[in-house]
Amino acid sequence: MQVVSYKTYHYVFNHAKDSINSWISQNLTEYLYEKNNGWFLDSLVCFNNKADKCVMAIGIRDTLFKPAVNDEIRFFYGVKIQDDWVFFDGAGIILFREYYQKDIHTPLSFEKIKEIAMKNIYSGYLKRDEIGKWVIDDEFFSDLTSKAWCSDCATQAQWDSAYFSVVKRNWEKK
Repeated sequence: MQVVSYKTYHYVFNHAKDSINSWISQNLTEYLYEKNNGWFLDSLVCFNNKADKCVMAIGIRDTLFKPAVNDEIRFFYGVKIQDDWVFFDGAGIILFREYYQKDIHTPLSFEKIKEIAMKNIYSGYLKRDEIGKWVIDDEFFSDLTSKAWCSDCATQAQWDSAYFSVVKRNWEKK
C-alpha cells in the first residue's frame, strides 16, 4: 500500500479547500449553498494506490433556510492530471435530522456529520487482502472511472479531457 507524504496530503487538502473557497467567492451556482450555510471539507483524504485520485467529503449544515430539517454530505473528488490536481463534486447524501436527533430544526454538529461520512462515504476504502492485512481497495475509486463519466474513454488523455469538462461545467453555471 502506497502512503502519501505529509507534504502531498497537505497540498491536496489545502488545494481542494482553496478551490471550494474560490468557487464560493466567484458565486458559482453549484456552490451558493456552501456560501450561505456552514460547511467543511472533511480532513480525511482517501488516495488510490497510484496516488493520482482521491475521495473526500464536504459536510454542509443547513443554517440558512428556516425551518430546515436536513443537512448534507457530498462526495468530493480529486484527480491528478500532469502534476496538477483538479477537483469536482460527486453525489450528495441528504441527512434527515430526525434520524439522528430529536430537534429537527437544529443543524447536525460537524462531528456528527463526520461520523456519518465515515460510515457512508469512506467505508469501502480499505479491505483485507488474502493474508488479512488492510490494503487500499482501488475499486473504491471506480466512480471516477465509470462509464457514467465517460462512455467512450479508452486512453488517459480522454479521461483527463472528461475530468476537465466536469470542472469546466462549474464555471459555466456562474
